[in-house]
Amino acid sequence: MPANLNVSTVEDTIKAEQMFPAYLLKKLRYRLTEDDYNTTRDNIIVTYTPNEAFAAILEFDGLRGWDYTLKGYIKEIYGIDLDDIHHKLT
Repeated sequence: MPANLNVSTVEDTIKAEQMFPAYLLKKLRYRLTEDDYNTTRDNIIVTYTPNEAFAAILEFDGLRGWDYTLKGYIKEIYGIDLDDIHHKLT
């Protein structure tokens, strides 16, 4: 049976809390619900790829569209390719 994307479960909230530090999870929740403690959309948050979460948090912080630019800076300055790291971990 397909998951209902309109209903968040306790398991979704636990998984979201394991995936993200509290201060980042608050930003993701606020972006979806306008309440940083509202867990009703945690079912959506747990489906985010690292790239989606990074872009959403930057957008929340007023840096919409900067995700690729910032990742490029990190790669050029520190020699760390965030996308490559993610692919190696999955």
